[in-house]
Amino acid sequence: MAVDPLNQSSCNQLVCVSYQIIHDDVSVCVLDMLRDSHNLLKWFQRQLEPYRNLVKVIDLTSSWRNGLALCSLIHLNRPDLLYDVLVHLLDLLVDSLIDSLN
Repeated sequence: MAVDPLNQSSCNQLVCVSYQIIHDDVSVCVLDMLRDSHNLLKWFQRQLEPYRNLVKVIDLTSSWRNGLALCSLIHLNRPDLLYDVLVHLLDLLVDSLIDSLN
């Protein structure tokens, strides 16, 4: 009688070992994501420290919804970009007001 090297018991062990490896990989991945998210949040908070009275970054979702944190980050690194945008928006507003008066 031939011995089946992959009998039910060894298959179950193989499935259990495979599951454990996958589970451990997923756990490590989730922990890495949490650590990376925490590090990113801390980096944003350090970068936006000069704007602490204006912007409070407490998480990576709701703190960014109104755009103020993003604009502050842009202003910190390239204030000229926001100046150009504001000038353009003011020009559009003035043109719109002039058109409405005519």
